[in-house]
Amino acid sequence: MHARDHLAAAAEIRLARAQLDPTLTSLIGESYTRAFRAVVRAQQLAELEEVSAVQQQLARSLVDAGGVSLGPTGVVDSAATLTAGAADSPLGRLKRLWDARLALCQRDVDALQQLLAVRRMVLPPRQDARTWLKLASSARKAGRLRLSHDVLTGLLTPPLAKPADERADDELAPPLGARLAAPPLVLPPIGPSAAPVDLLVRYAAAKHMRAAGDAERAHASLSELARMLDADGTHAQLASRCWRKVGEWLSEELSGAGRLELAVSESLVYLQRATTLDPSSYKAWHRWATLNFQGAELDHRNLQRTAGRQSYMRFSVGQSLEEPLAAPRRLAALPPLAAPARALALAPAGLSLIHI
Repeated sequence: MHARDHLAAAAEIRLARAQLDPTLTSLIGESYTRAFRAVVRAQQLAELEEVSAVQQQLARSLVDAGGVSLGPTGVVDSAATLTAGAADSPLGRLKRLWDARLALCQRDVDALQQLLAVRRMVLPPRQDARTWLKLASSARKAGRLRLSHDVLTGLLTPPLAKPADERADDELAPPLGARLAAPPLVLPPIGPSAAPVDLLVRYAAAKHMRAAGDAERAHASLSELARMLDADGTHAQLASRCWRKVGEWLSEELSGAGRLELAVSESLVYLQRATTLDPSSYKAWHRWATLNFQGAELDHRNLQRTAGRQSYMRFSVGQSLEEPLAAPRRLAALPPLAAPARALALAPAGLSLIHI
């Protein structure tokens, strides 16, 4: 495929499919789980055929149409083929097909990595960044931080183009995520005029740093991104996600330190801003409601402890038990909208929360 010998590639694909067929047939009769790896391999072969077809179409049509060419490895050298104006191009149609197909695939790290290894032959990672971010997210949640680091590094700092004779063959290059140790992520400067994809990559990089144990740097990076997006006003949904995540992290840190009341009061500030920026965000409203409910419970426990102390003091100085006790003074006001907060916390995921 890299040499663009499509006839030889087609013959090898047919041979590989013939060798895979008995294994897939026997495993699929047992269970889909056991056959999943073989199904992924069959999908890789099908997508290799699609890559070959689109390479040939691009080589015939794009060069004549606008000077767009294929790189020495078959990767499109221009992003013009993926713009809105080229949505009906062969590569644009293939990307939509791949996205729809991947949406039905389970979030398995190895499966995603194998499929993206084929797709990067015509789609560089930065031109398909959202899909690669799914791989980074799945790898991070699975504890495979080296793989997550490698994916994000490639998206943050794309490698410079090399001459054809200096390009390393993919078969000889080390596999993605195979390095034994990964240095901290290097975050290049970013401004509000950055491309939306770069902003999403920075958001994912902050979550990776926290998962890697660099919580302080992750909090600072995400807070900086949230303030920048909030001030700019053109990426309200992403700014809401940033503020929500900052509030969640702060709540976890303070709660872990036993400072529950401070965790509620401080985190609610960020969650309130998140719901303001994106009123349709279920996660922001649910987290905001949960913190309000926790605040109400803390206040109730404080009132019970206060009432118990006052009752003990009156009894100890000889006051008659028949005398009615005065209502204890409230030490803290209940968080606002405590009842709606409880309703929101218990609401099902499909319930619209905007009108509550």
